[in-house]
Amino acid sequence: MVTGAAPDLAPKLYYGQPGYARKGKVVCFFRSGQMDKERYSTFGFSAEANLDDASGLWPTSYALTGLDDKDGEGAGSAGRPGRSLARAQGLRGSAARATGA
Repeated sequence: MVTGAAPDLAPKLYYGQPGYARKGKVVCFFRSGQMDKERYSTFGFSAEANLDDASGLWPTSYALTGLDDKDGEGAGSAGRPGRSLARAQGLRGSAARATGA
């Protein structure tokens, strides 16, 4: 999902869990529900993502109950997280169109 929407991000551990960084700073990350003893896992964004919206309200993380093969087929199948990721990257070209952003 991440590399399809934002190929310029590099994998980087974030508090021992998978994250993706731009210029060494984590932009988005995954938190395992199992490791955190939570009901679900989350995919979130740091302040580096610059998701700020004029409305003053925007999501910074999404609950994930599971992923299957079709979820990883590209940014278009990623739904809202993929749109936020494209927005975080400032992508207004093909990736943003693919996610509906």
